Amino acid sequence: MSSMERAVAITEHQIRHIREVNQLAETLSLKGEDGVLLTLRASSGPVFSGDIVERTGLTTGRVANILKNLEDKRQIDRVQDQEDKRRISVQLTESGREAAEERYRRNICCRQELLDRLATEERDRMFEFLERLIEACGAEA
Repeated sequence: MSSMERAVAITEHQIRHIREVNQLAETLSLKGEDGVLLTLRASSGPVFSGDIVERTGLTTGRVANILKNLEDKRQIDRVQDQEDKRRISVQLTESGREAAEERYRRNICCRQELLDRLATEERDRMFEFLERLIEACGAEA
């Protein structure tokens, strides 16, 4: 089957199972506040908001809104860059680290529930396949 024929078959399959596909996409998504918190969690120190935009693929406006909400909840601190006073970096507070850890654990649990439905060999193949897809998407960027 050619890649075009396979793409048509996949699309038709997804349309027939649109509800399940959307639920799966939502479960696997790392967008919004989760994406920002997990990006900050993975960082070794303060991060500039532009770096968050680049890493998450969210718009600058969306990141600004999320950072404001996180700041209102006292989960982040904004720190002025000493070298360039126009730049503001962001770092997690203790409360933010706790929230990020909770989101991290919740994401792991969701994925484990999905993976538990597969045989070990299927899990391994799926991981390899996802790595290749992510590589392919990165090559296009």
